Amino acid sequence: MDWPIEKLGELVDELAKADQEHGDVDLTHASEWSISYHRNKTAIFENVEEGEPRHMKKVGKAKLLELWEHLAKGDLAWLEKQPWKKGVPERDRDSSRRELNGLRKDMAGRTTKRGSAGASGVNGKARVGARDGAGKSAPAKAAASKVKSRKYYEGETFRDLRLPKGRVFSDAELDRCAFEDCRTQSVEWPYGAVRNVVARKCKFFGYADRVALEDVTIEDLDTGAALFMVTNCVFKHVVLKGKFGKWFLKDPYNDAAAKIAREYYAKVDWALDIRDAEFREIDLRGVPPELLVRNAEVQVAVYRADAMRIKGWEEIPHKAWRGAIARLAGERAFRDVKIFIPETRSANYADQLASVKMLHELGLAM
Repeated sequence: MDWPIEKLGELVDELAKADQEHGDVDLTHASEWSISYHRNKTAIFENVEEGEPRHMKKVGKAKLLELWEHLAKGDLAWLEKQPWKKGVPERDRDSSRRELNGLRKDMAGRTTKRGSAGASGVNGKARVGARDGAGKSAPAKAAASKVKSRKYYEGETFRDLRLPKGRVFSDAELDRCAFEDCRTQSVEWPYGAVRNVVARKCKFFGYADRVALEDVTIEDLDTGAALFMVTNCVFKHVVLKGKFGKWFLKDPYNDAAAKIAREYYAKVDWALDIRDAEFREIDLRGVPPELLVRNAEVQVAVYRADAMRIKGWEEIPHKAWRGAIARLAGERAFRDVKIFIPETRSANYADQLASVKMLHELGLAM
């Protein structure tokens, strides 16, 4: 939402009293540079279009307001000179941590096994695959997942879990569980993995970075009010359905992460099913469009070559999408394709649906 610059101090004061769900705030400039601030006094400076985020710890109210004031003015040169450190910080080492092996041991006495099917297969006719030479969607094959038993967790809260390199959390069914400050610890392949897991009406506070998700179904995930960042993750047979908040699935940060993703997806028949997902906001990148399972009537792909050739998209109602297509069709190669997904839970939903209709009429929507 828009917030007057002179009122930002009040926003910081409110943050001190916020609950876990609303534990951070962010200010974003029109250039897409943003500074987010967590109640642990860590500020994160990043641009969603490029580069790796940077952070600064122990930022007081006065310093934060100074940072925000320069960001609001677009004074990026001044901000670049500040003592940022690379990446996003982990919690202090003396925080209580439970490794996944410990978690399984702790929970074993309080769980029961449920025999249930794995993540469901996808009907090839419903899937939108890679385009052929005529610009049509090529049907794809999808095999049903194997049936496995899962441990059942209900109403549990997991804090500071780590998923180190090569570690796998698998065969679990989670109902109304909460995950706080849980993340991976690997920068190399193989990433930590989540495999054969179903999660319903859970809460996840933090971000997802360098995780392989395989045969996973997530339904109605609460990630709080802030933007939920998904970076350097890879997907295989992952289904999202139900209600979701503000999601940003980013491109790989660097060449090494991009190489890992390319090699991984070369062996994947389909990656991510979003047909039944309702987002408040969604920017989906980093997953090959041909491996997305989507409703092509409303969840559309626009290709750079088409956007450069076909005119008329400048008149679509939704302003943010016009800007995205302008960047896609610009002289500088932004990317080859952009996915546009109407945000069912957004105030802009009607404009987005009208924009989808126009994109179809123009022959741009694939």
